Amino acid sequence: MTRHSDSRQETPQLAATNSTVALYLRHTSGSVYQYQGTGNSWPAIDENPEDLQIVASTQAVYLRHGNGRIYVYRGGQSWFEIRADDGRVTTMVAGSRGMYLLLDQNEILMYLGAPYYWRSLGVPSSNISQVAVGASTVFALSERSGIYQYTYSPTPFWKNIDTVSGTSVAIIQIVADDSENLYELREGDSAKQICQYVDNQWVTLAGGSTSKATQKIAANAGLLCRLLVDGSIDKYNPALKSWETIKYPDTVITMDVTIDITGLVYCVNGNGTILQWNPSSTKDYKWGALDSNPLNAGAGNLVTVLGLGA
Repeated sequence: MTRHSDSRQETPQLAATNSTVALYLRHTSGSVYQYQGTGNSWPAIDENPEDLQIVASTQAVYLRHGNGRIYVYRGGQSWFEIRADDGRVTTMVAGSRGMYLLLDQNEILMYLGAPYYWRSLGVPSSNISQVAVGASTVFALSERSGIYQYTYSPTPFWKNIDTVSGTSVAIIQIVADDSENLYELREGDSAKQICQYVDNQWVTLAGGSTSKATQKIAANAGLLCRLLVDGSIDKYNPALKSWETIKYPDTVITMDVTIDITGLVYCVNGNGTILQWNPSSTKDYKWGALDSNPLNAGAGNLVTVLGLGA
């Protein structure tokens, strides 16, 4: 029986670490599964309907309940509580710099590695909707005022590095990876753009402007991918400054895409099939199925590790 006490994100979820077992899946039922690395073996490591969200840093896998309790995975079906219920947690994110919480009043907390020990990073701005963890810092997206970067020294503060105030542009998504890359997906009146933060300025990637076609971006291990509304997946070639399609549209729409620390790409189809893209594979199109279950269908529940860490 699962060893933890205390609610539920309504879509499945996939996560990965840099250990030998690197992929984790949460069903809409709340059950969490661990991929064993070969075939279609996914043993359950938690079966609690209160499970709401899983994320993975390079050090550990974390589980959140709807009441705000946070647990760290200890192996088998053992989970250890690291934060008690206070009802303030909006979401948690993880990467090579660790795990962070976004609270309901826009405050961001950093986990210090010991149960119940957290450091407040303050409030970047109002209306914080997303947090992204990079190799050396953390970023926050405000729906009103743009993107903020946390600076740890000499004096900790939040610096605004992109603003949307007073413009018709909306920033839909921010993504950071283990290689100090930060990307944003922004939308204007007629098109979406994928931009990269380089030398303190935003650069629109060649071919990154699409007529509303991109629905999500994913980045890790120096690889950037975009998921289009037709279900196809492209990867960006920085040398050629162009996009290459690695997954073509299918009769079953792709719902989510994520990348692990080794550069393997994973996606979830609408019928619950989980696919892995391996550039070293001898299979046609480099894709192989890892699982097929209707409870897998959805976005946000297939989680991969976002950095190399220590």
